[in-house]
Amino acid sequence: MKLNTVIFLLCAALGIVAGGLFWATKTHAPIEQIQIQEKSNFTYEVVDTDALRQQGLSGRESIPQNYGMLFVFPAKDLHGFWMKDMQFAIDMIWINEEGIIVGIEREATPESFPQSFFPSEPVPYVLETVPGEAERQGWGIGTQLALPI
Repeated sequence: MKLNTVIFLLCAALGIVAGGLFWATKTHAPIEQIQIQEKSNFTYEVVDTDALRQQGLSGRESIPQNYGMLFVFPAKDLHGFWMKDMQFAIDMIWINEEGIIVGIEREATPESFPQSFFPSEPVPYVLETVPGEAERQGWGIGTQLALPI
């Protein structure tokens, strides 16, 4: 009887530790410093590490208008995005190295997961913002952004 109790307690402890590790890695990405930039009436976060890019906006309940997240990649590529773990719709804006918008996915919804969205050409930057923000800002394909990228 005593051996069964010890085995049970060891299994329970192992389960708690494993569950805690799973929760920590799946629910909470490592927290790193996020650089916030402001340009006129538009504020954005710069995410330029693998951990920050992987987390993105997932897990947040919302972001305000005039606000976005600028993904900075080390190299130009066809950087695809999906809506995994997103709680709200967003506009995805692909920007080339000259700061020119080359692609926009308007109002991508969480329900679109697991679909991925891609630019028409390799880019080093992607901006995510609230639905309709690109239109409110007057941004379209070919727009030169004044973001300090």
